Amino acid sequence: MVSNVNTENIYELWYLWLKTTEPETWTPLMRETLVDCAEPFDEWWEECKEYFLPAMDTTPLWVIENEHDYADHHDESDLENELIIRLNVGLPASTLLKAVKKLLDERNLTFPVGRPIFDDSAADIFELYRRPDAPTIRALCTMLNVYTEWSKEQKKKDRGERPDPMWKIGQRLGLLEASQSDEPERTMTATVSRYLKWAKELRKNIVKGSKHFPKYK
Repeated sequence: MVSNVNTENIYELWYLWLKTTEPETWTPLMRETLVDCAEPFDEWWEECKEYFLPAMDTTPLWVIENEHDYADHHDESDLENELIIRLNVGLPASTLLKAVKKLLDERNLTFPVGRPIFDDSAADIFELYRRPDAPTIRALCTMLNVYTEWSKEQKKKDRGERPDPMWKIGQRLGLLEASQSDEPERTMTATVSRYLKWAKELRKNIVKGSKHFPKYK
């Protein structure tokens, strides 16, 4: 059966691309947090989706103006990370800032100036390299189909059978040639080779963990 991956769900694509790799090539963080991809996507996602969400909320503060705001932000199970204060907005800003700084000092909540540094080894978070647009998602599906069909041909070669040439892979997948040519097989070979090159680069990047998928160039 010819490979026919066609999904708009970028996380399902992340899963399908991970299936082409071996868990032992993953980063330690990936191996510690993600289950392997033997399960169907829906089951895998149910177990792993929490690791694709931010490990911590970096919003510095919220303005609580009513009981609905309070209900949205108050977490009874995480009181240690909650501090509710009421500012006397009639006072000068400099006075309020000094009072807040003093309160943070008293509670040992001061932090170094500058951008915070997080220890990725303890962060359960896998972020996209960038949010792909629709054409990129279609290209990711095509790359995966090309890689899957190419892998089948490599297995034929390993068994001592004659693999199909690259242009036949493109033909099976119904790929459009990059341009009109008097040598369609050569042109299709170049098209398949380009997708395969991107696929191999993507596979090298995806096992690096966060912020590397779907980078393929």
